[in-house]
Amino acid sequence: MNTAVRYDADKWWVGAALQLSDNDYKTNRQIQLDSAKRSQKGETSGAVISAGVFGGYEWKFDQSQVALLADLTNSHGKVTDFGETEANAMRLSFAEQQIRSVRSGVGTEYRYQFTDWQPYVNARWVKEWRDSPAELVTTFNNSKFKVGLAQADKSWVNVQAGLDWKAKSSPWHFQLAVQRDLGRRDNFSGTSFHTHVGYQF
Repeated sequence: MNTAVRYDADKWWVGAALQLSDNDYKTNRQIQLDSAKRSQKGETSGAVISAGVFGGYEWKFDQSQVALLADLTNSHGKVTDFGETEANAMRLSFAEQQIRSVRSGVGTEYRYQFTDWQPYVNARWVKEWRDSPAELVTTFNNSKFKVGLAQADKSWVNVQAGLDWKAKSSPWHFQLAVQRDLGRRDNFSGTSFHTHVGYQF
């Protein structure tokens, strides 16, 4: 869930955004020692809250618009501690995991005005300034130890293409977009789709 408020001047805009995400996680692993086979499962949940500011400045050329973009987002969250369900010697349990992130983005955008429609494309360079904790406390067979966690990429390029609709006589507007991260090695670089509904006052 996310919400944003934005102020538009003649050639520039600024805004603030707030996002809350709630996630469920499941683990499932198989262990084989000689002829013995064991399976373990686990479930937990997590939540992340993000707050950010954004802005831009645009130049208009007939029906075309070119803009510079900038944003800054701070995120804080956690994954709740949990243990695997089967009570045997292969059982693992994990302490609470903290999530920290401070990201900035700068980029450019092109839009074309066609009656009530505005197709657009933009590209942003995203920089991660803060790491989440690099280790996680784990318990195995009544022994505690720390395991290293994979760290997120430090920078990548985000590209987005979409379509905005807004009638001049209506305060409502609608957006449909697709985006993808380029040059990112972790598991969050897939293509994603999103929609947005806004009200202008």
